Amino acid sequence: MVSTQGEIRIGPSHQARLPDYRSGGSGASGALGAGDPELSKEREELRWLPAMALDGDLLMYLRAARSMAAFAGMCDGGSADDGCVAASRDDTTINALDVLHDSGYDPGKALQALVKCPVPKGIDKKWCEEETKRFVKGLRQFGKNFFRIRKDLLPHKDTSELVEFYYLWKKTPGANNNRPHRRRRQGSLRRIRNTRQTRG
Repeated sequence: MVSTQGEIRIGPSHQARLPDYRSGGSGASGALGAGDPELSKEREELRWLPAMALDGDLLMYLRAARSMAAFAGMCDGGSADDGCVAASRDDTTINALDVLHDSGYDPGKALQALVKCPVPKGIDKKWCEEETKRFVKGLRQFGKNFFRIRKDLLPHKDTSELVEFYYLWKKTPGANNNRPHRRRRQGSLRRIRNTRQTRG
């Protein structure tokens, strides 16, 4: 063992043996992916291609999208603070990036689409009050084990929806009141006994 320590073993005898490739069409029914569980899984959709937009163009687009959201927030809420809140929300940025992706990374086309809906539905409108209460209860019981929260308390939601909701919810004022407070142990004071005998 000492003689081979730190060596990189090269050659056919040191390679992993992979099973033969099975094509998707070799299932019993002949349909693509019928016999392969990996091919039958539901896949996530790609929502961002980084090389499609230049950094400068992307920054200008996001500034314009946030300005539109701020204006819409002021019109809906009536104050400049409401506009700033609408512009600075994470889901406003996510919505703008999704619209840009759906528009084929054409900023002009994306801004035209954003005019119709610059501010996405707020977190309070995505979930009803009962669902939010269950979610908070789950956080208190299971921490950030979103799979367990979904399984026990919110089976009609996807785990990804719970994760998204958590990261939007935790920035709301109501989240500070609902977080479990950890008790800190006070350092115990120990009395040090003087065991040394005094000579007299």
